Amino acid sequence: NRYDGAKFTIFRYDEDSPTSLMSNYVRQTFEDSRDRFFIGTLNGVQFYDKKRGTFHTIPIRFESGESLNAQISSIIERNNGEILIGSAGHGIFRLNAHTDSLVFIQDTSLSNNFFINHLYEDKLGQLWITTASDITMVTPAGVSKQYLTESVPEGLSCICEDALGNIYAGSLHEGMFVLDKKQDKFISIPHSKDLVIKSLYVANQEEIYIGTDGGGMKVYNILQKEISDNRMNVTALDFSKAKVHSILKDNQGNTWIGCFQKGVVIIPAITNGFHYIGHHSI
Repeated sequence: NRYDGAKFTIFRYDEDSPTSLMSNYVRQTFEDSRDRFFIGTLNGVQFYDKKRGTFHTIPIRFESGESLNAQISSIIERNNGEILIGSAGHGIFRLNAHTDSLVFIQDTSLSNNFFINHLYEDKLGQLWITTASDITMVTPAGVSKQYLTESVPEGLSCICEDALGNIYAGSLHEGMFVLDKKQDKFISIPHSKDLVIKSLYVANQEEIYIGTDGGGMKVYNILQKEISDNRMNVTALDFSKAKVHSILKDNQGNTWIGCFQKGVVIIPAITNGFHYIGHHSI
């Protein structure tokens, strides 16, 4: 669904059109630094031609050259311009930044776990790869460091980095964790154990928004190291019980929240309320 500020345009799969959306189950959308808009679906990945309004399938291939369909779970652009996609069952695929040829090739050097949940590159150029049971960090030189299950929460769903370079992980079963750099392991953040975390979003230098599956959105104060309920007022639904699966701030500071089974909520950065005009104001 594309929103232009006034109306929604809905794109769907059409078996009679080779340039339609390849699947109605869309898991990821991503625009790179070259203005290429990628769509990750249950069956593979496409790019959207903005001028013509058409979708085009990008081949996904094993290192042997054999093509496959893959469920796309994550799309990122690295600092060197490479596009990586993570898949649920076939690992990680790479799009070469130095060619105009759009083909994703499997890269087995990055992870030996094929069920990828999330990809993230930090400020140091380190690639973080999360699966349901472990986290792998790959340095810019290609050296891998795996955080084993005893020091990593189960049911990992997301990962992020604050302005100070701290790495956080969210779990569906064990709450929120932060990487202790001295001990080189992930430690639990107090009072987060009961949170079923689906998404993490660094809102500013002091706060991380926590999207939960059934408990609305929480706020983690980075400086005070405390979790609190969000202060945003949402009248359209009971936000305290919402399943917040996606959080984003736009260029104007508006907060967009994707709620499973409830739709999209926008919380404006500036609220223009009505003011009373009449004889009482004299």
